Amino acid sequence: NYMASPSTKDKSIVRYLELARFAYENKKYAALKVILDVWSDQAILVAKGKTYPLYQHMSHTYSGLVALDYGDVERAKLELLKSANVRKSPTLSTFGPNMELAKALLEKGQYKVVLQFLKLVKKFWLAPFRWYFAHNWRGEIQSGMIPDFKANLYYYTKNS
Repeated sequence: NYMASPSTKDKSIVRYLELARFAYENKKYAALKVILDVWSDQAILVAKGKTYPLYQHMSHTYSGLVALDYGDVERAKLELLKSANVRKSPTLSTFGPNMELAKALLEKGQYKVVLQFLKLVKKFWLAPFRWYFAHNWRGEIQSGMIPDFKANLYYYTKNS
């Protein structure tokens, strides 16, 4: 059971999430690009574009992870910020952002950009989650720690 929005009627989004994760984990970057391109088209057409912000968020997340795999920390930082600059959607408002790229950047000592990212993604969550997650995580990062992002590390990417 993938952690996409349970209210989504478009089951193809779950398939794109599965395919993107498989391609990324197996370092099939060309296939990942094709999957993201096709998903982009479908996200615009299906459900009146309501899934497009999730597509954008995850597309930038994967692009940043690939950049890190190639050692391009600056590109990964840019992709992290791009992943936050998407409009709200029912899925992102319910679950919040995927934090895998943020954690990978923290592990490389990139605290400042992750703090910027958390400031931007506060818009995704409804209160009280906004305060709880973003506020608590920011405090831990400011103290030099890497938070336990729990399920937000896996949203939209892995089996629960």
